[in-house]
Amino acid sequence: MASILDYIKNTPQTFNQKPLNPIDALILCQATYLDLTVAPNFEQVAKLIKNGKQSLNKKEYVDFLLALGKSPRFCKVSWCALQQDFNPDEEIQFKALTFRISTDTYFIAYQGTTPTFTGWKESLNLSFKIEIPSQISALKYFQKIIHAYPGHYYLGGHSKGGNLAFYTALNAPAFHQGLIIEIYNFDGPGFLRLSQKEQRAHQRLKNQLHKYIPQDSLFGIMLENDTSEFIVVKSSAIGVFQHNLLTWKVTGTNFQTNPQTSSLSQLSQETLQEFVKHSDPKLRAKALNLLYQITKQKEQNQVLSPQNILLFIAAVLASNRQERQVWEQYLQELYTAYKTVITKRKQH
Repeated sequence: MASILDYIKNTPQTFNQKPLNPIDALILCQATYLDLTVAPNFEQVAKLIKNGKQSLNKKEYVDFLLALGKSPRFCKVSWCALQQDFNPDEEIQFKALTFRISTDTYFIAYQGTTPTFTGWKESLNLSFKIEIPSQISALKYFQKIIHAYPGHYYLGGHSKGGNLAFYTALNAPAFHQGLIIEIYNFDGPGFLRLSQKEQRAHQRLKNQLHKYIPQDSLFGIMLENDTSEFIVVKSSAIGVFQHNLLTWKVTGTNFQTNPQTSSLSQLSQETLQEFVKHSDPKLRAKALNLLYQITKQKEQNQVLSPQNILLFIAAVLASNRQERQVWEQYLQELYTAYKTVITKRKQH
């Protein structure tokens, strides 16, 4: 079965010869996680890697960039207007980059959640906040780009970045919406609720809004209901590791798909939907804020590290009675949501 790298290597047409498709969109969204400030296009980045002047942590990213640098379709794609904002106090982790894919056509890509407490906290804030700082930044970025680089635009992002792309499209003025060709959300969360303005915009842009999630999706199904529309993509990974876009399978110029998500993903979606529907938003905010305060006090920001697991355990054991009650109630309401879903399933 073909991979993203196979697609890059076997697609010789330029964007002038063949318009952007969902796989191209995924590739450009994936590129936002890399440092592209060292060169003006993928061809030059690849040359730096070959000459040993540019090192990347993961081999899969080296292979990814080398393939892009050799590809007639991607080698000359350039980028501009990098914007980054990381502020633990304001709970924002934001990055956006604009790719020029042809003379007057651009792809605005929003980066997803990085493995930092600030990044995860902002994303989890979506469970009790109508709007987060990155969404405001994403819309302002789009408005800045359309004035600086006149033309037509694709929007897209992975994880939280997909949510930002949808948010931007739904909240842009109608005239600016008319400049958007397509909008892509790759395994990004939905919304706590949409305003009437956003609902009307969603109807207008319905055919341009595209959401893709892997079969075991846990992130993309957050804040989505039973009637949500998305395309389920096959992945070579298992479980949570399917969130990695480079594991998604392709065929031709599209993804290999499944008719529905896995039973685990469906159970998670139903449980989270039940939890958000019936739990107290103030409780959700308190629990997440308590955990975030721990990390700020200890000046720890990387999520995936052994010391932080020990940090959480020690913090819970050392917490006062009031804090423990918040966490206990949070976990109890989550478990209640799970039991409610299981009961409903048995009745049907």
